[in-house]
Amino acid sequence: TSTTIDNVPPVITLHGDETIILNLGEPYHEKGATAMDNHDGELPVEISDTVDINRVGMYTLFYIAKDKANNTSITTRIVNVGSRPKQNSRKPSIVKRATNLESVRLPYQDLDVPPEIDFPPEEEALIEGINFD
Repeated sequence: TSTTIDNVPPVITLHGDETIILNLGEPYHEKGATAMDNHDGELPVEISDTVDINRVGMYTLFYIAKDKANNTSITTRIVNVGSRPKQNSRKPSIVKRATNLESVRLPYQDLDVPPEIDFPPEEEALIEGINFD
């Protein structure tokens, strides 16, 4: 008889995103993870650490799986609490007013950075619907 040596650790698959951003006090819903091993099949995954949704900070959750041969895998999920600004429900529009009182409306696009627009010095720009609370 031959003995097979198991030196391959299990593979952990996170459910959900690897990085999650929450507002302070926003509920955190753990989506969990699964682990598969080439010899032992599906294995339980232990989650260490917790997220305090009422305290601003970056939390690292560790997901750990170990097979019968003591091969161990660890993966992580980062949860940032309080680092996402509140969303304004009113989208801004960009209005270009020419000297002849015509106006041009440009549609707002969901971008991380507002578009850069160069206006001639004799014209003025008005941006409506932006709240800096």
